[in-house]
Amino acid sequence: MRDLLTRRFYRNLMLRLNFRKDGSNNSNGPLQRVKHGIALLIGAAMVLVALYLLYPFASAFLDTGSLEGTDMELLFIGLIMLVIGIVFLLGTRSNMREQRRYDKAFAHEEPWKLRESWRENLMTHRTRPIRALIVLGVIFTVMGLFGTVSILDEAIFSSEDPEYAALLILIFPTAGLIMLGVAYRQWQRGKRFGVSELRLDEVPARLGATVRGRVLAQLPADDLPRHGIRVECSCYRRSVRYERSGGKNNSRTKRVDMNLLWRDEHHMRPKSVTSEGVEIPFTFDLPEDYPTSTPIRRSDSYLARTRENDIRWKVEVHAELPGPNYDAAFEIPVFAPADADAPERTVEEASDEATEGKPVIPASALTGSMMAGASPEDPYAEYVIQPNLDAPISKNISLEQLPDEGLRLHVASQRDSWTPYVIGAIGALLVLIALPGLILGMGFFGSLIFAGFGGLMLYGAKTMLTHETILTIENGTATVQTGAGGKKKTSIPVRDLKDAEVEITGTQGQSHYRIILHRYEDTVDQPEGVAGQLLNDVGSFLGEERANSLASGIQQFRTMAAQIDNLHDKREADWIAKQINKTLDRQLA
Repeated sequence: MRDLLTRRFYRNLMLRLNFRKDGSNNSNGPLQRVKHGIALLIGAAMVLVALYLLYPFASAFLDTGSLEGTDMELLFIGLIMLVIGIVFLLGTRSNMREQRRYDKAFAHEEPWKLRESWRENLMTHRTRPIRALIVLGVIFTVMGLFGTVSILDEAIFSSEDPEYAALLILIFPTAGLIMLGVAYRQWQRGKRFGVSELRLDEVPARLGATVRGRVLAQLPADDLPRHGIRVECSCYRRSVRYERSGGKNNSRTKRVDMNLLWRDEHHMRPKSVTSEGVEIPFTFDLPEDYPTSTPIRRSDSYLARTRENDIRWKVEVHAELPGPNYDAAFEIPVFAPADADAPERTVEEASDEATEGKPVIPASALTGSMMAGASPEDPYAEYVIQPNLDAPISKNISLEQLPDEGLRLHVASQRDSWTPYVIGAIGALLVLIALPGLILGMGFFGSLIFAGFGGLMLYGAKTMLTHETILTIENGTATVQTGAGGKKKTSIPVRDLKDAEVEITGTQGQSHYRIILHRYEDTVDQPEGVAGQLLNDVGSFLGEERANSLASGIQQFRTMAAQIDNLHDKREADWIAKQINKTLDRQLA
């Protein structure tokens, strides 16, 4: 009992001080207050110095009505310092208000009530075209077409000495049409699927507990994928940084990262199909030692200035359909476990304060009735499609059993992405623009540069479309072929391979699974000489704990024999890794 009270005391103390052991979701109130105090002192000092410099000028003007005979340079310096000091004070005051608001949110006893969608337990998703994409697409297309007609007519069609380098103008309408095409596809997806809604059975979700809920999506009932609808629960760390480009301009660009910290996924069977849409249940067991949701979304300028991060827990739904695929993402509230003596809050209790008489769907209505045989602990367990694969489900993956307990895995490139085709189209356009100049010898060097860039883009598109990975295990040897057409080959004795393990990597927009083939540690040479000394020096500088972590990461990298990338289905990746491990065991036997 004493240990329990002690842990609870320290946990509440850390929450009140806005500290977390991982430092990933804290509002650094004390440190920011020190910075704000220093900024206020600097601003006040500049204002006082400016007033001291400006006082003689003010006195002279009041006495004589003129500033003749005064030092105008000193006046200018005083005015500049006054403006800078006032800007310092106003900016710091604004930052302090922002900091107080964030501190108050982190200290709130029920932080999930701070967002309306969380209070009402109604999180929505709708795909809308990016307005900036539409505006830029129209501008590039219209101005590019007018410019193309006028410039090409003057430079090529009406000229006795054609300048084929003017064909470069075609890049602008082409880029505009590509932007409009992407925007149209987003509009088409939004029109087809409308607004999707997510409701949790209990608000908020708790770390170390099970989160359950329903997604109501406007999906065509006749076209639902037979292998189920993929639902993912993910934890992301969002960071914002401003980076300098260097060079003469030294421009500053904003970089936003959404790094994936944790993910679980299930393929779910719809619970019901009605005229309003398809009801998709989900259930996930959340981990314990991960950061909680950020109560309110903090501004990008604040995150960049303080070097802090926002934590976002999301439920993402994917369904492969004829035509545009269905993709939706919902941010859900995930917080620390409630106190042992505090009752869990239901949907009704969490929503009473915000709704104020508005109709609310209770948790019992969301849960519905359980079908015969459903687990009383998890009423949604029956809707989880258990992995029972006998072959890969992705079109670009094939697995073949070879004689003598062998195996051959072939992962071809996914050709349903538009990215390589866009890159290839732009590369082909650059090459076509450069050809007249190369053939006729006009603007040879400029045409050569365009042809070089175009050729590189065509090569990149070809590599993306022809990249494949082939793993062959037979006769005691594992052979991995990668690259365009699988031309790069590596052979490893089966006796040196420990196992195949599935890992997830990437960010929110580009996350995927990969299978890592690990070597036994005793088959890998340890770093010696300069490399070993450098590792020791870095370790002594970072400290023992970080040095051990660094050495562990390096060792893990060195024991990686090969990897199979771009697997987008967890159960498929797990099944493939299982088949590889079985084959390795049979080969050794």
